[in-house]
Amino acid sequence: MVESSLVYQTETHHTFIHQLLECFTINQKSQFTGKVLAYSHTGQQWAIYFLFGRLIWACGSHHRFRRWFRLLSIHAPHLNHAHLPIPDGAASRLWEYSVLCLLARQQRLSIEQATALVRQAVSEVLFEILQEAEGVQKSDHCARRIKKLGEPIVVLRPGQCLHIAQQEWHQWRQGGLISYSPNLSPILRYPEKLEQQLSPAIYTKLSTLLTGRRSLRGLTAHLNMDLLSLSKSLIPFVNQGIIALNPIPDLILQAPKPSNLKPSQPSPIPPKADKVD
Repeated sequence: MVESSLVYQTETHHTFIHQLLECFTINQKSQFTGKVLAYSHTGQQWAIYFLFGRLIWACGSHHRFRRWFRLLSIHAPHLNHAHLPIPDGAASRLWEYSVLCLLARQQRLSIEQATALVRQAVSEVLFEILQEAEGVQKSDHCARRIKKLGEPIVVLRPGQCLHIAQQEWHQWRQGGLISYSPNLSPILRYPEKLEQQLSPAIYTKLSTLLTGRRSLRGLTAHLNMDLLSLSKSLIPFVNQGIIALNPIPDLILQAPKPSNLKPSQPSPIPPKADKVD
C-alpha cells in the first residue's frame, strides 16, 4: 500500500511538472503578460509574473517577507530595511518587485544587485512550487500593472529557470530531504546528547544557532553556507530526535507610524522582527 501510494505521488508530481512546463512554453510562444498562480492542497499560493513571455518575478507562500528581507540582506546589505519605500498598492503580490524597480531607478540598488536578487527569488519560489504545488492557473488581470512598472530588471527564460529548479529539487530529494522544507526552523531539543557527538567548538556554535528563530534558508544565509550541505549535516540529528525542524511564521509588516516626513520622502515600513532570516 505504501509503495503504491509513493508511485501515485511520483506520477502526480511528474504530471504537474509537465503541466507547468507546458504552461511556461505556451506563455513564451504567445508572449503572455500576466501571472501564473501555483497552488497546493493546503491553501498555499505562489505567483509567477511574465512580461511578453519572459519571467520577471516570483513570490508567495510561507515566508514571502522573510525571503524578501533575507535576500535584501544578502544582495543589498547597505540598505536600511526600516526605510524602504512603499509603492502604491502595497498589499499587491508585486509589492516587492515594485520596490526593487524603484530602488534601481533611484540608484540605491545597482542593476547587478537587483538582478541577483530576482534570480534567487525566482529560484526559491520555483523550488517550493516543485516541492508543494499541485496545480496552476494563469491570469492576465495584472497585465496593465506589470507593463506600468516599465523596463524589467531582468528577463528570464521560463524553461531554463524551471530546469535549474528541477535540478535543485532532485539534489534535495537525493540528499534524503524530501520530507523537509527549507522554510522549517531547526531547534535543539537535547543539548546534552548533541554535546556527546560533537567537538566542543562545533557544539558551542550550533547550540547558539539552533534556537528556532531562523529557517534553514535563514541559517544558511547567516553562516554563508550551502543550503543542501547544511541541511544534510543536520538530518542525522533530526532522525535521532536531538534536533527538531519546526514551522515558523512569516514576518509581519507594520504600517508606518505618523511622522513629519514630507510627501516626497519615502515612508518607512520596518519588519516586525528585529532579525531577518
